[in-house]
Amino acid sequence: MLKKHLLSFIFLGWLTFLVMPMPTYGQSQTRDSLQRLLDEAKVALKKSDSVSRSEKQLREGLLLEVDSLRQKDKERATKLEQVIKEIREKLLLTIKSDSGHVKGASPVVVLQDTLFWIEGAFGPYSPQERAERIENRLGNLERVFLRKDIMDSLQLVHRHYGVDIQINEKTIHTVTADDARVEGMEREALAEKQMAIIAEHLRQNKGGMLLKELPRQLGLSLLVIFVQVILIVLLNRLFRKRIDPKLLSLEGGLFKGFKFKNFELLTPEKETRLALLFSKAVRYLIIGVMLFITLPVIFSLYPPTKDLAHQLFGYIANPFKAVVSAFVGYIPNLITILVILYVVRQLLKFLKFFAREIELGRLKLSWFYPDWAKPTFNILRAFIYIITFVMIFPYLPASESPIFKGVSVFLGVVFSIGSSSVIGNIVSGLIITYMRSFQLGDRIRIGEIFGDVVEKTAFVTRIRTTKNEYISVPNSNITSSHVVNYSTKKYKSENIILHTKVTIGYDVPWKTVHELLIQAAIQTKTIRKEPTPFVLQTSLDDFYVTYELNAHSDAPHLQTEIYSELHQNIQDIFNEHEVEIMSPHYRAARDGNQTTIPKKYLPEDYRPPSFRFRKDEGGEEDEDKNGEG
Repeated sequence: MLKKHLLSFIFLGWLTFLVMPMPTYGQSQTRDSLQRLLDEAKVALKKSDSVSRSEKQLREGLLLEVDSLRQKDKERATKLEQVIKEIREKLLLTIKSDSGHVKGASPVVVLQDTLFWIEGAFGPYSPQERAERIENRLGNLERVFLRKDIMDSLQLVHRHYGVDIQINEKTIHTVTADDARVEGMEREALAEKQMAIIAEHLRQNKGGMLLKELPRQLGLSLLVIFVQVILIVLLNRLFRKRIDPKLLSLEGGLFKGFKFKNFELLTPEKETRLALLFSKAVRYLIIGVMLFITLPVIFSLYPPTKDLAHQLFGYIANPFKAVVSAFVGYIPNLITILVILYVVRQLLKFLKFFAREIELGRLKLSWFYPDWAKPTFNILRAFIYIITFVMIFPYLPASESPIFKGVSVFLGVVFSIGSSSVIGNIVSGLIITYMRSFQLGDRIRIGEIFGDVVEKTAFVTRIRTTKNEYISVPNSNITSSHVVNYSTKKYKSENIILHTKVTIGYDVPWKTVHELLIQAAIQTKTIRKEPTPFVLQTSLDDFYVTYELNAHSDAPHLQTEIYSELHQNIQDIFNEHEVEIMSPHYRAARDGNQTTIPKKYLPEDYRPPSFRFRKDEGGEEDEDKNGEG
């Protein structure tokens, strides 16, 4: 019956087309073309299983024919388009009048009320599936209180694929062009009609299921509260009966207290109480989280508080989602940073091994001293750390944020302003290292500071004097002054030459003085016999001759002791040989006073000489300077 009506209207359209006036040129070709088109439409109709498919094929073919005619006769094409439109409208009306709905159409039924029919498919969804989805969405709306603002949010949103019927910005139903064609209406008009049906239905059934759902909601609420109480009781019992007694039993065992050097920061009792306090805090935290989750669960059971439940859940879910999303999004950057750090770590391991081998002397380089190995490795390590930070900085979280950039600029300015002296000391420390002026343990003199080097840092060098005084000297001061290093044997196979000066009068033969000085040096314990000590006469002054004793020693750290013993030996030997050290200036009037030589070096019958006087030729008394009359 359906095919019969369709063919009759196709034939009617064909006759209408034939009776229209037409130019002589191309008339027979046009009629043949339309006849062929109608024949193809009949064949397609016989093979087709749906009216919509046949109607679509017919319409497409006629439109192609219209495009062909438009190039030859615009007026004739316009009339043909009008005929096609009328045929389509009459065809759809005839189909609807005979069967009521298109084959496969499905009604939308909510609360046993048929709102409208879905006549066609949309995308992958059949009419039945579309109707079920609409029923579910409207059914969910029935379970909430429809406030006035939600009812007012019912609107139409035009899309390229159809018109969406939305409520509170959520799509309820989409009216497509196929739906409108089957209904014989414009798409916008059909959408407005169905939106009005939905609005009327919602107003009539506002809160219709609330009383039906109330017993179930109350029962679920009581169940949630009961489960929550049971969980809290079990949690408290678990902590009080199991965890807290276990922590108490660990006192004196695992909890032995905490000491920093000799100061006891935590006793075992305090550490146990701290563990119990932490256990209590964890228990309260878990209970708080459980209660916070319980409230949204109960609120979600009741339509008036459902939005509040979503809001409460959002306080937990949204930050968690944000953290997880940020972490997942950051994984590629994290992998890049880990790869960079792994490569840098392996490079530092190799450089450390290389420096260690040079420092221990296993690897020898003619142009590189072993004591350079450690500072050079530290310099390279600092440089690599800086390069690594520059490389991973763009991959750090919030590296592009204004706060991060502002803090970086602030730190850079502070470092630049306040680090001029610091940078100077660091550079001076590097210069000292590579100049090799001294090493740890060397005895040096810097200006008036004399002692052993006990520590070298990037900023200062610490020296322990012979009086056990620790003096910190800035590295910049060391580079701006001269350094005397007495520990020469560390650098060459030489011993330090200790030297001291004595002044002896011209009345003592210089050979005697040389022999006595060398003898005093040889008797000093830490002075080497080979090479032999030697004496230099450095000056001939008005009242005396200056003699400089030079002696080799391999104990520069004992200079103070060596000089003290050497000076003692010089005094003893000179006194034993009755040589007076009367310099730099020694004046005495010998009128019976004791000589400068100690008594133990004088004979037992020694008597101090007395002044003697004699008369010269002029009759004047004069002092006998030789002590003889």
